[in-house]
Amino acid sequence: PYSVVFGGDPNSITGFTPYLEGSPFLAAGAERNGEEGSWWGKVDIKLEQEFPGFLDHKASGFIVVDNFTNLLNDEWGILREPGFPSVCAVDDFQAGDCESRQGDASRYEIRFGLRYEF
Repeated sequence: PYSVVFGGDPNSITGFTPYLEGSPFLAAGAERNGEEGSWWGKVDIKLEQEFPGFLDHKASGFIVVDNFTNLLNDEWGILREPGFPSVCAVDDFQAGDCESRQGDASRYEIRFGLRYEF
């Protein structure tokens, strides 16, 4: 790979290029979208009960729980992903350290409702 030299010293190329070639990540550049984040899974449930009405009318009541797994355990159903632009400490960097909990997607939500059809 070609290295741009500032200052006119041709020896700086010979010192920097082997450093780039010695790392599988720096030599060819990082592949776009080449890294994957952590797995994330959640379970949503809906319970609905239908009730008879007059004539052909029907009524129903329901409850919906989004991210039911997080309702059961605070450590389940959590979405962790890096922010954009990603900001994290460079000293002692470990892959995956930049992921943080995304609040809205990691919360459980409970909705109740009634429906009447006529």
